[in-house]
Amino acid sequence: MGIEKKKYIEEQIKLELEVVDSTDGEITFKVVEEEPEHVKDERKVDEAIDRMYINSQEDLFDSDTWNWSGLR
Repeated sequence: MGIEKKKYIEEQIKLELEVVDSTDGEITFKVVEEEPEHVKDERKVDEAIDRMYINSQEDLFDSDTWNWSGLR
């Protein structure tokens, strides 16, 4: 067995299966692939940046000194 084939088999073993439907004695599965750790970390950072931006916009809108569109 070649090295590439062993890698492929190991990757297939790591995949998870999720049950989508189980009717009439038939079970339908969906393959759930794990995301790499750096993708999860990047998503967390992007969400934090979005939250910081939204908070700064809310603070600007609620501020008496920075809100130039009138009293709110």
